Amino acid sequence: MSIRWKIALVCIIVTLLPVVFLNHYAVRVFDGFTRKMLEENMIDYAFMAGEEYRLTLSEDGAPDEGFAQRLRDYEAEFGARLQIVGKDGRVLYDSAEMPETGADYSERREVKKALLGRYGARTGLTPDRKRMYYYIALPVRSESGDVLAAACVTSHTEAITKAIIRMARDYRITLLISLLAAAAAAVLLSVTMTRRLRALTGSVKSFARGDSPMTLKQSGRDEIGELGRAFNQMAEEISKINTQNR
Repeated sequence: MSIRWKIALVCIIVTLLPVVFLNHYAVRVFDGFTRKMLEENMIDYAFMAGEEYRLTLSEDGAPDEGFAQRLRDYEAEFGARLQIVGKDGRVLYDSAEMPETGADYSERREVKKALLGRYGARTGLTPDRKRMYYYIALPVRSESGDVLAAACVTSHTEAITKAIIRMARDYRITLLISLLAAAAAAVLLSVTMTRRLRALTGSVKSFARGDSPMTLKQSGRDEIGELGRAFNQMAEEISKINTQNR
């Protein structure tokens, strides 16, 4: 491989490696951060729904008549599904348009933990594996600390997935631009350097054949310029020796 192509290859690799590394790092950081924020927001939603349920409970153990509507309003505001699950594991209230009121959630892992007084969370995929859902549950406690119910929130990661897809698209565009810029810089650098080296090589070969004196014009202060000046000096010394021996 010629030095020109070696220089070009090094330039391209040096340019592209940071772009590739930073893209993968940025995607990982963004994905982790947004998922963490999503979970924290869901916890806030569950806490609000649970407190709303607890504070509106009447003496007979049921919230006021407007609670179901407020739960639906919360879903419209938060963009997440909210449910209140009783101590027996059955859904008491559901903000969804097609509610699962009465459904048995007692075997759901996050619900079990919440009804035992702990925070519960899990993830799940839709059957077509195109959307991931987050499920979290918080215990709803009475003033005395007893668990009254579980406040559950369900949300999907579609917005995160779409954002990552957009990042991947922008990354491909950035990678293409970087590749073109690296290729242009590599060609310019390699042509500039190898042109001087080719000129030096040609002069040395011509001098070795005795066709012409060594008269390289090397004005650069880099290694190639220094090499040219060294060859000129060597050629002058050889010429002097040849003149003295005649």
